Amino acid sequence: MEHLADVIVEWIVLTEGATRRNASLSLLLRPEEGTRPALMAAESSMALFERITSFFRPYFSRFHDEVRAGVDVVVVVVVVVGASEWILRCILSFVAVDGGHRSTREGQREYLRTYLVPAICTIS
Repeated sequence: MEHLADVIVEWIVLTEGATRRNASLSLLLRPEEGTRPALMAAESSMALFERITSFFRPYFSRFHDEVRAGVDVVVVVVVVVGASEWILRCILSFVAVDGGHRSTREGQREYLRTYLVPAICTIS
């Protein structure tokens, strides 16, 4: 992928699709399908956060010049932590809440490029 925005958008689209196809993940993340989803999600959120941070760290290092203005590139690890939390919150929301953006994968991509990517990247 050529840009940090591409990595973020594609990761969320693919993760959301995989979650919907996996019964165990759906039970964990979709309130209407689980018995105690909020509790289960809270218990696993730190592990999810750590995995997302580990996944994105090399991409933030590689594309550090694409991090939005005002973010000190010297503290890229902090950026990864903050961005990873935001990405995790977005994927949890995508999986748990149906919305108009779901009509197509391209619709999801456009939605993410409009609302999520500008919070993190200079190139969308």
